[in-house]
Amino acid sequence: MEHWLKMGAACEACNIHRDTMRKWCRDGVVTARQIPAGKRKDWRILESSLPIHSNELESKALTLLQRAGL
Repeated sequence: MEHWLKMGAACEACNIHRDTMRKWCRDGVVTARQIPAGKRKDWRILESSLPIHSNELESKALTLLQRAGL
């Protein structure tokens, strides 16, 4: 069964800032979806896609650095 986390819980699990998690969501680093929440939309992040659950943290970081041109 898939377990979707709210933004705060996902950030806490990865020990990162909300802005970083939002960027990861937009860039496809993690599997995420937006759900309606009144006048805005909230992110839900698939727990199994978080870097803490895989050994791919370094490769994801390298991919982000390459996209940034560094």
